[in-house]
Amino acid sequence: MTQARTYPIIVTAQDGTVKTFSLQIVRSSEPSKEILDTNHDGFISIDDVSKLVLEQFDVDGNGFDSNDVMYLLRQIEPRFVKMK
Repeated sequence: MTQARTYPIIVTAQDGTVKTFSLQIVRSSEPSKEILDTNHDGFISIDDVSKLVLEQFDVDGNGFDSNDVMYLLRQIEPRFVKMK
């Protein structure tokens, strides 16, 4: 799901001509793995998620809340260690 917001920008030229432009900002509610991987090691770990929670990373654009925390926790990638 993506969210789009449009903002009007009103510009007045030196001769007094007024023109209105629209700026549309589209934000995906699913952040990329690269954004969530804060230490850039190729995995989303509990350390990455902890950092994002402390920074109150807003995943869905409606303010940081428990839904953001739950989403981030679900992104943690398990690592397997092979024992000999």
